[in-house]
Order: sequence, then structure tokens, then C-alpha cells
Amino acid sequence: MNNLVKFLVIAVVLLTVTVSCKSSFNAAETLENDSNRVEVYREIVADQAKFSELLEAASSNKQAQMVLMQQHMKAMESGDMMQMMKENPDMKEKMQQKMGEMMENNPEMKKMMMKKMMENKASKEEMMHKMQDDPEMMNTMMKKMEDNPEMMKKMMEKMKENPKMMERMKEHMDKVKEDKKDTKKHDH
Repeated sequence: MNNLVKFLVIAVVLLTVTVSCKSSFNAAETLENDSNRVEVYREIVADQAKFSELLEAASSNKQAQMVLMQQHMKAMESGDMMQMMKENPDMKEKMQQKMGEMMENNPEMKKMMMKKMMENKASKEEMMHKMQDDPEMMNTMMKKMEDNPEMMKKMMEKMKENPKMMERMKEHMDKVKEDKKDTKKHDH
């Protein structure tokens, strides 16, 4: 009986020591091992709440934001992103909102995104369609073109290629002129 008690005490002590050793976690060590790192990634991606938490943490780090933006651009260039967004309009809206916020907070990111979008024909066409359908966006673009003659020249070339867009732009400009006339009449 005495041996049994000694054995149980030793077993409990060993178990306690083993558990206490396991409780100290070193993230860097865990991530050094390829299989551990891949498993951690899979676990995070599989759980939407954990993944959202990770993205939230990443959004507070400028380097992480740039990596996310580069990955986003790669996905857009490959067409995968557009397909995903077509299948999930809510995701598209949230993503556009988040991207807008990120670009507002980081001018360098905004510049990179605009350059990439202008290089990508599908993105450029989507932006042109949005501009045609959104008067506020149209006004913003008109202001930018007034401030940037080079941009104005490029836009004029694009409108020559797209008669529908040219017609919409003329309508918009006529409306702006009409609004200005009405404003002047009311001022007198």
C-alpha cells in the first residue's frame, strides 16, 4: 500500500510538471516548424471569427497592410477576386468599404492601388461604369481632371473610344452648366 501511495504521488508530480511545461507557449518557436505554422494558418482560416481577428490585427500594421494590398491586387489581376465578388455581393460591398478606408488612411497605398487599377482593363472598365452611374463620383473625377491636364487628356482619349461614356459625360457637363446658370439666376 505504501508503494502504491508513493507511485501515485510521483505520478501526480510528474503529470503536474509535464502540464506546467506545456503551458508556456512560445509563438516564435511554434511558427519555426513548417507543419506547425501551416496547421496554425489552417486553424485560423477555418474559423471566421479568428480570421477576422487576424485581419483586424493586420490592419493596424502598415507593413501588413501593404502585404494585404499586394495580395489583393494579385487576386484581382488573376480574376479570382472578381469571380468571388460576383458570387457574394455583401462581401464585395464590405471589401470595397474596407479598401476605401485603408486607402484614405494611407496615401501611398492609394497611389499604388490607383496605378494597378488603371493598368488592369477590367478594373478600369468597372470604374468607368461606376463613374457613369454615380454622379458624386463623376463630380470628383471632373474636379480631378480640372486639376490635372494630363488626366483630362487621357480621359478624352477614353471617351473617344467609348461613345456611350462620352454621351454620359456630355449630359453631366450640360447638367453642371445648367445648375450653375440656375444658381446665378437665384443670386440676382
